[in-house]
Amino acid sequence: MDGLEQRLADEAKRRMGMWILFGGGAGILGSALLIIIIVVAAALFLAGIGDWASGLFTGAPPPMGTNTARTLAWLPAVDRANAGVPTALSLAVIAQASGGEVYGDRRYCVNGSAEQSAGIACVKAYGKAWHDLGMAYGLTGVNAKDVRLPSRTSGTSPHTVAWNLRAGLSQLAQALTANPALKTALPAFHRTTQAPPSWVFSGYGATIRTDLATYSGPQMAAWAIAPWGKISGAYEDPHGAKDWVLVAAGAPVGAPWTLEWKAPTIKYVTKTEHQKVKVTVKKKVKVPIPHSKPKRYRTVVKKITKVETKTVTVTVKEIITHNLTGKALEEPVAVYATLTNGITRPLTYSGTRANVPAWPGETLWGGRFKLAHVARITAVWPGIPPMTETLPWPPVSGQAVGRIATIPITNAVKHWWIDIQAASQETGVPAGLIAAIMLHESGGQAAAYNPLGPAYGLMQILNTTAPGLPGYAPGWQVNGRLNLLLGAQVLEQDYQAAGSTSWRVAIAAYYGGLGTLESLGYRPGMPWSQAAPLLNVVPGAGAGNTETMTAYADSMQLTAQAITRQQG
Repeated sequence: MDGLEQRLADEAKRRMGMWILFGGGAGILGSALLIIIIVVAAALFLAGIGDWASGLFTGAPPPMGTNTARTLAWLPAVDRANAGVPTALSLAVIAQASGGEVYGDRRYCVNGSAEQSAGIACVKAYGKAWHDLGMAYGLTGVNAKDVRLPSRTSGTSPHTVAWNLRAGLSQLAQALTANPALKTALPAFHRTTQAPPSWVFSGYGATIRTDLATYSGPQMAAWAIAPWGKISGAYEDPHGAKDWVLVAAGAPVGAPWTLEWKAPTIKYVTKTEHQKVKVTVKKKVKVPIPHSKPKRYRTVVKKITKVETKTVTVTVKEIITHNLTGKALEEPVAVYATLTNGITRPLTYSGTRANVPAWPGETLWGGRFKLAHVARITAVWPGIPPMTETLPWPPVSGQAVGRIATIPITNAVKHWWIDIQAASQETGVPAGLIAAIMLHESGGQAAAYNPLGPAYGLMQILNTTAPGLPGYAPGWQVNGRLNLLLGAQVLEQDYQAAGSTSWRVAIAAYYGGLGTLESLGYRPGMPWSQAAPLLNVVPGAGAGNTETMTAYADSMQLTAQAITRQQG
């Protein structure tokens, strides 16, 4: 018995040792594994979740543009479906309805007398007491209770761009036809097309008017399809790869329009006026008695009519109109990015290049860049001179207000057009190009003078250049016809010296000098596509220049094309 107990005791000690050996080792391995898991989790947190959490305390990426700027991507689609409604008004309605998002649906929520609209379910947005009155679909926010939506079997949905724009904008056109005063037509459109019948929103018209006012100048929205670093506060290129930069832009450069804000009002005003009236008065005069000797007179009373000015009080009726005016919005003719090294790169229009990322039916400008290399984005619209707008990169806002030239451009071209054509016929330089440079350099002022050159006249000819030109004659500084001829001769000489391959090269030489072009690496015969990056330099900053030669040449070429179209 004692031997059995001893063997049991020895077995117990052996098992205890095995348990300590293997169990303890497993515990150590488990602890190590736990430590590894914690380290990996911490790394993941710092790399991913930590970046997300940092967004709670640091800035978000720049906006894709204000609602009004963002909707500019739909300009061509609106043109096709606007039913005669000004583009600016159509886009303002889209901005208010959906913010320009294809699936920007809105729910109309109510809780007693309180009303709200939201893109998510009313209960989720405001609480259990709230319930839906209805939903507005798509870009123009058409409501199923007001507009018959497409059937599910038709292959078209309420979010289909063409259908949604046609349905919403045609209803807007009908509201304006029934009542041309926007102050009453817009709420009626909102009530009968977008919002449920019981909805009341007295501020709808004023909201649209505010959005409409933002289209009084050029607008741009720019953003990137790239990760945003919430800690760095910039678009990130971790692998140095190129990412898409997208731009929506528009400017009021089209046909003018006028809309009533509210119906005309009548006002009676009492005011004083100076009126001329004929007045007959009696006056005693001495009349000689005929045949009397010596001469004698008699006094008679005569009626004399004379004109007097007197002040009278009158009441007049004044009709006061309350109109909104503007011009149709149009897409830019070119958009380009300026890189940090000063070189410009064009963006492509999605309507002509299918691989630019965009919603179906939406039109954007896009280009692929290393985002850290982009300094600013510029859009150009036709005009005399062309209208431009620039956004810094990355944009601090999606909206920019443009500046519109105040020089009476059309009058200047008309005034000098015969002389411009004469200079063109003598030199072979296109008339539109001569006119474009004249407008940019002097605004059509024959006596224009820049003391920094010094430069004179319509074409701002240098006094060191003029004596060497074939058409030189005394008075060239202020003689408009002669100054235009000299400027055209400079352009023609630059064109020949540059190898007669590109008028843009000649324009750049006119602006910066042929020697400057050659010092930058330009060689005669080089095509503009190769020359443009080399000439992306501001020449002679001491003379007051601010544009690069590339930008100047592009701008003059666009202006020349616009003038040629206008002058026929």
